[in-house]
Amino acid sequence: MLASCGAWVPVLAAGRTEATSPRVLMLNSYHYGQSWTDRLTASVQHELAAVNAEMVVEYLDTKRQPLSATEHFLLPYLLERHAAVRYAAVLVADNDALDFIRRHHDRLAPETPIVFCGINYFTMEMIDDATLFTGVMEVTDPGATFALMKMMRPDLGRVVVVADGTSTGLAEARAAHQALGDQKDGVAIEYLENLSLEALLGQLGTLDPLGDAVLLTVFNRDATGQYFTYEESARLITEATPSPVFGLWDFYLGTGVVGGRMASASDQGKAAAHLVRSIIGGLLRMRYRLSRTARTASCLMFLR
Repeated sequence: MLASCGAWVPVLAAGRTEATSPRVLMLNSYHYGQSWTDRLTASVQHELAAVNAEMVVEYLDTKRQPLSATEHFLLPYLLERHAAVRYAAVLVADNDALDFIRRHHDRLAPETPIVFCGINYFTMEMIDDATLFTGVMEVTDPGATFALMKMMRPDLGRVVVVADGTSTGLAEARAAHQALGDQKDGVAIEYLENLSLEALLGQLGTLDPLGDAVLLTVFNRDATGQYFTYEESARLITEATPSPVFGLWDFYLGTGVVGGRMASASDQGKAAAHLVRSIIGGLLRMRYRLSRTARTASCLMFLR
């Protein structure tokens, strides 16, 4: 495997309340045992151990069940457990957790700095109080992955983009549409979005092994509601199609995916934890309004 990466640069945000103890609440969008979430959480824990922070970790499980179906019981549970605790910061991972805390931070963690990470295609509309929020944007790069496809396969004639109907899948499909359109550099671009597993694998099985390639964004939940881990869906797809499959995250390596410009959960966790450490250490006083977020660079990775 080869990799080349850039560095992340943190950007400070604003707020009014200084943390009084090194206790940190981490709110994950997904579930324990999911590879992205586990790697990101482990990275945060490793970095915060250096400042003896006490971490409490919660999971919203939105890959398997949409937040709209679970929020009515998750919110009372989280309020009962955490509303009376004074945290130095709340760290939220991925878009669903950010959306949840944006709507409920006044009750769950009033006047507490919020550090976000793993956010796909961040806009200021995703937060409602720039004086309390700072964080890290997750940057995937379908355009650079397409360039890698072209470099490795000069006779490429078609790229098929795969995405599910989850919030991440919808965001990544939009990004692929914006970066690639329906044709790019003489290559036709087609999209298979929110299909059943059977329909998806059936269509992928008809691809040309020489002229076609697949760009896998995410396929965690199919149109019937069936759930798959990142690794399960990648293996099913790579086994079903005769064409090479490229991806946007490093957890796909080792599943049959050839490579791509890939984002890293560990980098996201490290960048966000450094912001939390700055809050705990008093280096980030939250006096400056948020003007932009930090970005973690994606890495060019592929298997020989």
